[in-house]
Amino acid sequence: MVGSVKDTDESPYHVGTAAGSEEEIGRLDEMSAAFTRYLDGQLCPAPLNELRPRKILDLGCGTGAWAIQAAIQFPDAEVLAVDTVPLPDRAFPPNVRFEWVDLEEESMNLEPAAFDIVYSRQVLVHLSSADDVVHRFAQLVKPGGILILADVDFGSMFETGGEGTRRFLSHFMEVWNVRGADLEFGRKIADSMRSSGLFPAGVNVHRILMPLSGTGADDATDELGIALRKSWLKAANSIGKTLKGHGFTELLVKDQEDELNQKDCKTVWNMYFCWGQRGSG
Repeated sequence: MVGSVKDTDESPYHVGTAAGSEEEIGRLDEMSAAFTRYLDGQLCPAPLNELRPRKILDLGCGTGAWAIQAAIQFPDAEVLAVDTVPLPDRAFPPNVRFEWVDLEEESMNLEPAAFDIVYSRQVLVHLSSADDVVHRFAQLVKPGGILILADVDFGSMFETGGEGTRRFLSHFMEVWNVRGADLEFGRKIADSMRSSGLFPAGVNVHRILMPLSGTGADDATDELGIALRKSWLKAANSIGKTLKGHGFTELLVKDQEDELNQKDCKTVWNMYFCWGQRGSG
């Protein structure tokens, strides 16, 4: 049985990663750049170009790459970027502001119904009780505003991966499940948003099927799949080192890495972008 990781010195969101390190900052920046290329420079698949937002919230902002992009696209908006690790020392547009916020806290000290756009990407699978978190995120959206949530589904990797990948992910899922996190939550986001009752016009879903070998439906998907494979292997290496005391071994990490780097790798990682407009009621 895997022991609890709740008593680790790492913050809840960043358990198993070298949060704030140059290596982790570089990994997150590379991943953000890959998404920007896939989305052809857009912030997300949701249609935002006609909006005139005054307040934008980036929940779990990481290095602030998305917040910078949002601030440039909407220069008249205030972009609030929140996370448990400070933004890196780099230039930010004047309309970006950072606050330290623990997204697992019920209050989060954020004003409800105040933001025209609320965005969070690749955060929910790391949080305890993600369904409750989605409902709290939804409460932050102003009536008529947009909630955009995106995350991966590790279950798709497990289902399509080889023996080495399944061994690593089985252990990873066990560790995360102990602390109440759901690594398959990407596929559940839309249902969670619907169950909040705040999106009467419905919830839109854009699913990306990413073969990690770069054999996707088009060049953009190929590039994203390869970028996420590299990013995941870096993260997995960090997890293996940070959580050695919880049963992660060098062999466990290496077997997955060797398998995912094979040219005939069949592993597919699914990601879901989900968005909806909050009702006026």
